[in-house]
Amino acid sequence: MREFFIRFNDYETMPERIESRAAECGVTPEQLICRAITQYMGEYGLKSLPGGFEAKSMHDLFEAKGLVKSGAALCRNQMHLTTEPTAR
Repeated sequence: MREFFIRFNDYETMPERIESRAAECGVTPEQLICRAITQYMGEYGLKSLPGGFEAKSMHDLFEAKGLVKSGAALCRNQMHLTTEPTAR
């Protein structure tokens, strides 16, 4: 699983703004960040469905659109973002 680390300077207000907005939405800051990235990315890099395509499952649909890699097994927690550095 890939992780991205986001760092803000102490003088920036973005961390507090993210926490406040996440609380308003009833989600964690990490979930809010993932939602923001998803909204910003939109359809970028996704495939058009071929004419007449009928998915047998959500996984088939996700694979056809390019949301998951071909042959990838879906797991419950698809997206993970940490706002804390990973211990090494």
